[in-house]
Amino acid sequence: MRKIFLDIGAHNGQTLKKALEVYPDMDLYIGIEPIPSMVKKCKEIKDPRVVIHNIALDMLDVEEKKVEFFVDMSKGNHQCGSSLLKDKKMRKQSSIKINCIDVSAFFNRTFQEGDEVIMKIDVEGKEYDIFDSLISSGLLKKYVTKIHAEWHWHKVLSITKERHNEILIALNKLDYNLKGKSRADEFYKGF
Repeated sequence: MRKIFLDIGAHNGQTLKKALEVYPDMDLYIGIEPIPSMVKKCKEIKDPRVVIHNIALDMLDVEEKKVEFFVDMSKGNHQCGSSLLKDKKMRKQSSIKINCIDVSAFFNRTFQEGDEVIMKIDVEGKEYDIFDSLISSGLLKKYVTKIHAEWHWHKVLSITKERHNEILIALNKLDYNLKGKSRADEFYKGF
């Protein structure tokens, strides 16, 4: 059995650094980040248990493919709020091509029987598709013991409050006890 902290949307690594303090007994800390400049910052973390993947995760019809990723350049190199969703509210949008892996395929090849995963997810609107995939496949309940989530339904035109509520109800039926408010379930608010 391994204890794993999974950071989907690792950005510049600040959550991984905090996870090393808050959850010091993890066997592995995995960061998922599609923006190369942010991956470089994440790789500055020198703990040998930290593994960074330069990819995005989504619900795909194939295991892996190149996709368009929309980058918010309004804050310069920080690139906060970038998303796989074109209709995510951004001030200065450009796009890049990135590698994207189906979230269920990633879980199946990364985790093994008995793993216990604490998952942080901040993916600017794609959290709903990721949760749909992981719930329907049974992989969420199989591996994930705790969820820290940032919710973005209010920042993406194509995501309704009803969709947000449906996902929240489904997650709470699985005993994740999430509040679903925009910042209430975030990693830093969970302590």
